[in-house]
Amino acid sequence: TNAGQDDLEEFIFALATNQDKEHQEATGVALTFTHPLARINLKLSAGQLYDVHINSITFKSIKNNGTYTHTATPSKWTATGAADLVVTLNQDYNARGAEQTLYSPCLVIPQAWAGEIEVSATWTEWGVTQLTHTLTASVGATTWQPGYSYDYVFTISSADLKVDTNRFTEQW
Repeated sequence: TNAGQDDLEEFIFALATNQDKEHQEATGVALTFTHPLARINLKLSAGQLYDVHINSITFKSIKNNGTYTHTATPSKWTATGAADLVVTLNQDYNARGAEQTLYSPCLVIPQAWAGEIEVSATWTEWGVTQLTHTLTASVGATTWQPGYSYDYVFTISSADLKVDTNRFTEQW
């Protein structure tokens, strides 16, 4: 799978029960829309390396298919399949100072996930461009809930990749 802005598809829904024309004709039916997918944001923080060329970021073995069943409560996903989620960036980043958004957002099927993230990157040290490195980090268990947004902040050094995660508490 190759994620890209052009490939981004999302759906939202609203459910209103016990509504009818006789009682709501004057006021209309109030709808609250919900996002049934989870969103992940990718960011780069300042590390030992300042100028980094990131080729891709890969989330290993993400459930990439499923069925969404909507009922009044609870709505749920039955996730199936598994494939790597590859976000192709092929861009230069200067990580001096504040965190920098790499690519946002990626939409995923809600699921419990603990796995590995690979970052393919090239950088310059002492004026010499390095060969492409593939750095891997294991990420602790996270349950991506529908309608929530999760940050993955990458800190890259010449020998290590650190990934910090923060969960936004408000829904998007």
